[in-house]
Amino acid sequence: MLITLSELFAQSFEKYSKYFAKTFPYLAVLLAAFLLRYGAGYLGVFLAFNTRLSDRASDFVVLILLIILGLIGFWGTVALTKRIQNLDQNQPSLPFKLHFKSVKKYLLPVFFVTLINILLIALGGVLLVIPGVIFFIWYYFSNYIVVFEDKKGLSTLSESKNLIVGRWWPMAWRIGIPKIVFSLLSGLIAKAAITIFILIFSPSPIVYDLAFEFIAGLIAIFMLPLFLWQDTTLYYSAKQTPVIPPANQ
Repeated sequence: MLITLSELFAQSFEKYSKYFAKTFPYLAVLLAAFLLRYGAGYLGVFLAFNTRLSDRASDFVVLILLIILGLIGFWGTVALTKRIQNLDQNQPSLPFKLHFKSVKKYLLPVFFVTLINILLIALGGVLLVIPGVIFFIWYYFSNYIVVFEDKKGLSTLSESKNLIVGRWWPMAWRIGIPKIVFSLLSGLIAKAAITIFILIFSPSPIVYDLAFEFIAGLIAIFMLPLFLWQDTTLYYSAKQTPVIPPANQ
């Protein structure tokens, strides 16, 4: 039987807290990339006003830095996803540095599958909103199949769809509702944190905007494992309880 919503919530929070220390090194990578990306804007201002570089040259330097940091963040997210699978399935895991290097092989396949997903969902959205949503749920687990099953290409799309067909609505609820709840929780934490910040520092509107973006980004990083635990738990529940086609087919 497919895992219930209440069980999905309970297991996601339980695994998040139980394994937080073991996932923290990967969060630290994402945190470092975020902090550097946050400071890239200030670097651009510094280069423009304190060096002889033209505005175009300064923007180019910042753009290259942002691309590099974006790649590091993407790599860190894939490494974290693989680490969560190892923990969830009681699989042996490599030391941090070796583990980080070992997932490099997934980067291009995940990027390719993500691009195909975006194109399919966009195509469905052009036709009607409903096909776009259907495609999104069908192919939701394709990236996880790349990382979890070490598979590549369009076959990951069909394998993801096979996990969904015959129970689209039950899977859609289990994919969507926890994410809505987790996102609301993240927003409430960010709102509480910025409220405390205002009470202590009484910032100007500009400082308030910068602080809110910074705090929201930090919270999003620390909430990421919760989203990944939800998806990993649901993926293996769906895989272990496949849809049995009717006997007359």
